[in-house]
Amino acid sequence: MNTYGVDKGVTLRVPATANLMIDSQDGTKDPSGLIRKNPWNFQIFKKQSVINGFFTRVGTTEVVLEWNNPNISGDLSNNELNFIDASGVTQTIILNPAFYTVEQILERLKTEFGNLGITMDINYDPSVLNDYPCNLEFSEDVEFLPSQLTFMLGLSGDARTTYYLTNVDLRAYRYLDFVSSDLTYAQDVKDSSTNAVERDVLCRWYMTYDNATPQIDAYGFPVLMGYTPFFIRRLYNPPKQIKWDNNLPLGQLNFQVYGATTGPSRFDQKLVVAPSYDGKSNWLMTLQLSEN
Repeated sequence: MNTYGVDKGVTLRVPATANLMIDSQDGTKDPSGLIRKNPWNFQIFKKQSVINGFFTRVGTTEVVLEWNNPNISGDLSNNELNFIDASGVTQTIILNPAFYTVEQILERLKTEFGNLGITMDINYDPSVLNDYPCNLEFSEDVEFLPSQLTFMLGLSGDARTTYYLTNVDLRAYRYLDFVSSDLTYAQDVKDSSTNAVERDVLCRWYMTYDNATPQIDAYGFPVLMGYTPFFIRRLYNPPKQIKWDNNLPLGQLNFQVYGATTGPSRFDQKLVVAPSYDGKSNWLMTLQLSEN
């Protein structure tokens, strides 16, 4: 029989998928079952298996970050400013924990220095044709001592009356790594990093806005992600595909969120600091489970 010219088709079956939805609010509670613990380091316990089915891949498709961690606080060790005044006395300024833009923290420091009898003028001229359109002018020589906050503000050097500000970064974290060893331990291809600390991750959240020009404050500094609270959804397309063995039972899940800090210890990754939980900081994640 001549079959020349007869079209032949191949039946394709779309892989089966299911969603595993994660809510940090479902994490471990205290013994009373009422008070949430750390949303950045918690466990999920279920009587039945969390994942059922013949799945071989896990993909992180979306994350919602509900961020209410102040960028300046004692928990982060970045709310203290130590300096030596003109008489050689070491003075200390301690800022209240809060969200600060560069403009807000400079205005706060201006008030605090005034309370110590030192005038601090903030000079900003956007028409200046150099890299330092903003500077701080003090009424006497001031020498700042090394700290997280002086590093973030770029205040360093010998005693002087004028400090030029550039590359100020008040973000508590430059990026966040969402980690669950219970979900990544089966992957053969391990994640790597230029950082000395390497972890297999579900995803990395960079603390920067997508396709948006940041707002600029009154002194010409950008309002970066984390200077204010935010609720943002981020899609990962294509998502990282994590190998899964369909014969592996999973009855509990551990989650940790690690952050790369801004400051002298910026090369270290540490668990995200959890201040007294106020119910406002949480995160949501959708994992797509597929059979190939």
